[in-house]
Amino acid sequence: MTRREFTSLGMGALPLMTWVGCGPESTPESQSATAPSRFEATRMTVHWQDYVKPGYVDFLRDIQPEIVQVGFYGADFWTLAHMPDSAKGLSGPLMPSHAGVFEATEPADRIRMSEEYFETLNGQIKQVGAKVIGHFDVVKYLLGDKSEDPAHPTGGFFEFYNNLWDEKVLGPKPVADPLDLLQKNADGTPIVHDDADAKPYGVYFGCLNNPHWRAVLKAWVKRGIDLGVDGYVINYFYRHNCVCEHCSRAFKAYLKDHFTAAEVKEKFGIADVDSHQFDEIVARHDPRKSTPLRLEMHRFSDISNKQNFDDVFITYGRSIRPDLILAQWLHLYDFRYPPHGPTDERQFLPADMWSKGEDYIWYCVGGVPKPTGVDKGILGDGTLPMRYIRGASDDKPFTICQYERTRIRAIFSEVAANGGLAMSNYTEFFNPASREELVRYYGFVKRYEPIYHANRSHAEVLLEFPRSQIHQGHYYKSMESFHQVALELLNQGILFEVKPDDILDAEQRAAYPRVYTIADADRIASETFDELSYFDVPPTVRVAANRPASGDELDIHFVNYNRDESKDPPKAGAEDERPIAVSSAECDVVIPAGYRAAKVEFITPEEPEAKELTLDASGNRARFTVSEFLVYGVARIHLEGDGSASTTAPTLRRREKVDTAAARRVVHEQYQLAEVRSAPFEPFDHAECSQSF
Repeated sequence: MTRREFTSLGMGALPLMTWVGCGPESTPESQSATAPSRFEATRMTVHWQDYVKPGYVDFLRDIQPEIVQVGFYGADFWTLAHMPDSAKGLSGPLMPSHAGVFEATEPADRIRMSEEYFETLNGQIKQVGAKVIGHFDVVKYLLGDKSEDPAHPTGGFFEFYNNLWDEKVLGPKPVADPLDLLQKNADGTPIVHDDADAKPYGVYFGCLNNPHWRAVLKAWVKRGIDLGVDGYVINYFYRHNCVCEHCSRAFKAYLKDHFTAAEVKEKFGIADVDSHQFDEIVARHDPRKSTPLRLEMHRFSDISNKQNFDDVFITYGRSIRPDLILAQWLHLYDFRYPPHGPTDERQFLPADMWSKGEDYIWYCVGGVPKPTGVDKGILGDGTLPMRYIRGASDDKPFTICQYERTRIRAIFSEVAANGGLAMSNYTEFFNPASREELVRYYGFVKRYEPIYHANRSHAEVLLEFPRSQIHQGHYYKSMESFHQVALELLNQGILFEVKPDDILDAEQRAAYPRVYTIADADRIASETFDELSYFDVPPTVRVAANRPASGDELDIHFVNYNRDESKDPPKAGAEDERPIAVSSAECDVVIPAGYRAAKVEFITPEEPEAKELTLDASGNRARFTVSEFLVYGVARIHLEGDGSASTTAPTLRRREKVDTAAARRVVHEQYQLAEVRSAPFEPFDHAECSQSF
């Protein structure tokens, strides 16, 4: 299924250098622009098409999100908004001009009235009390008719740039010819793709290293701010094998900044950087076909993308609006087992640049076909990538997109449980069953907001993510070992967090009772965890723990993925989720030093009131049994200061360990038998973000 159909280290820190962009506009416009204080939120929602349906704003009033991602202000908008109704749905998003919300046939009128629609909607959303975050595509979906000559496209973006650019609104054009803005092949022709969700048009790409393209983006940034957005979520950081003059000049400067002439010759076989003609400057590529030079190309691509993002959105955007909320919409299928291939658009960023200056983090982690079957131990959960995102960003607000229309409760709950921005994405709010559950679950998080707002992860085990190994080109070997350790910890219900190895020091590692790395892959299955917390839950339950920001409390979150799959594939929304409840779960929790457990309450979205549980507090442990819950429940352990709570009590008898190796074998068998599918949701099989190597 296409996007259109779906939506009905090695190097260490690399400082900002003059090589990025290599043009006059790479100089920041305002050195005084500063990032706002740390942004915090707990609830959000997003829609690309259904925002035009009657009752959308009423739905927002019902669920009370803090962030609403809606509207389009980048390449998609300026390519599509003026086009006739025959372009409806091209590349995925629905423009107001194609939704029948107004009548206009002239291209300029269609742009103007679409802008007015978004401006009105932005005002209505703010009246609900939410922040409006607009979608902004920076590189992709510059559509053009290439039927006569792919090197000289017409229509789409090119019609807009040549004939509809309004200098009163956007300022002067940066260049006369739109071809001078594009990513280019070695022969100078523009790079063009044939995406299924853009046919019959070709897909062209702006070049972020080109200062003139960044000037276009800045004009669009300002226009969106004028129309009332509070921020942007920025998408499609796709640097292809662009060897235009800007990328070539920038990559040469990068090499000269980081290597001596002798090192360049020895490592890469380049005798003279200045005179060398590159026939490729790749970005993401198959690690098995990599070379030392290609690794540096990948690193250069990720770093230049980030620096160009900073130039356009952080430096320029926040010079107009200092509190502009910013996030990048990226893709992370690396945490699927077996390793899907390198998909993270910022995979090679040095640690000190990773999400710097961004207010929250968005990653798509689902949608492409994957193994399924809760009865086989395959839950289709996003726990592992969330642990990585949270650890890599120092608990910055984040969310993940699973492209779900059916497992509404589970997908919402897993993000809330792991400290993220709980959300529904593209959920059919006009479906009565789905809407009822969305209102219930959003209301639950709002009702108990103090345990979610700015909470921090609580973990007894640290799992190091091998980012330094990946930066050296050892992707598959390190990821296979990482998955082996991570899946064991997940399946045994261990309270663990994931942090990249390149941000850790000895003091940080020493803060955890146990630390695991990829070197532990062969022995992790034989590990015992007797001194750690223990949860006697079914294999379909994931367990997480958080410490709220505003009090002495330890919260244990349970997310149950068990459901009746006998009637799959599902055909509707929440009515096809069909969850199977957990009857009860025994818990034996290690209490942090200096505290004792005073009371335990259990809360679930299905119950209006908290239920106090019988507590057995012995030594440094709290023992209790949680009552029945359907999909999501939280045990709130209220703590009191007590320095004597340091003795160790005997643990409960542990159940037989989950056979993680068996679950891994099932996954491999499904791939071998071509039984990999995407129930309970259909695939968002976008070639750019889901390519598997």
